[in-house]
Amino acid sequence: IQEALSALLEATKHKRESWRLWDNVLAVALRASEMAHVVNSMDNLIELQGAKGIRPTALRRAVNDISQRAQSPSQNERDFAARICKQLIPLLGRMSTLASSDPVVWQSYGDLYELAGNREREVECREKTVRVLLNSSSRWWTVE
Repeated sequence: IQEALSALLEATKHKRESWRLWDNVLAVALRASEMAHVVNSMDNLIELQGAKGIRPTALRRAVNDISQRAQSPSQNERDFAARICKQLIPLLGRMSTLASSDPVVWQSYGDLYELAGNREREVECREKTVRVLLNSSSRWWTVE
């Protein structure tokens, strides 16, 4: 996996504008649990594709990985989680402006604010998650 990630990262030096390449970097970086590359890939995808560049499943996996690291007995893992969290929060801010009706974005944003210890912002994001779900056309709470 590391070799594949290295090769893809090398390819991005020559073809930075290829969203497909960044999509592959994201997939491999997630598999390798290389969160710095995950964040960078997400950032590049949004830069290249706007709202279409948001990958909700990858976002949830990244946030779950960071949450687990934040609860690790290892101080190094907790410090790493804090650094990545600080990088992901502004990225989620951009995502939320591009995809304000995506509950996964708001849920992830709330989870990161919880990790960062910002209770006020966490609650705001949780409220927005609920609002989006309640306003969704699927009406997920209705039994047919």
